[in-house]
Amino acid sequence: MISDPYKLLDCAIHQKNDDEVVRLLNLVDEDDIPFLLFSAVVNRYTYAVERLAPKSGTTQNNHSLGAAVSQKYIDGVKLLLPIADPRYNDSACLQRAVLNRDAEMFELLYPVSDAKVALQGLKRCAQFKEQPDRKNEPLFVELSNRVLRDTLHTQLACCGNERHKIKI
Repeated sequence: MISDPYKLLDCAIHQKNDDEVVRLLNLVDEDDIPFLLFSAVVNRYTYAVERLAPKSGTTQNNHSLGAAVSQKYIDGVKLLLPIADPRYNDSACLQRAVLNRDAEMFELLYPVSDAKVALQGLKRCAQFKEQPDRKNEPLFVELSNRVLRDTLHTQLACCGNERHKIKI
């Protein structure tokens, strides 16, 4: 018989047992929460993600966010964004959304990621080097266009401010 609360809760997560998740949640060590959260994400168990996310407060959440993006688990991503850093590891989650051809995930992650860094990361990644035609895919083109538009907007804003300063 298993008596370790961590193992019991992980088992409840795998079985998607709401009652056991509630019963065991306060019995596990705080340090175990991020790992259990990852398990809930991998199992696409939204009820457990909802219960565990508010109790988790470490950088381990970035790995859970990455797993949710990889699995195209949009509900999980929405729950994890407030407790994770989408800019982590060169905005790898935005890169993964592009690689997955997941437009919904792309739109969710773009505003909270570093798009320029993500674009640079994609250009360096093995998939794009091995399959150069991936650079013609809609989400890669969209990311490139947005980064270019944002860069131009920033440059024009700076130039406009400089002209304004000169006139004064």
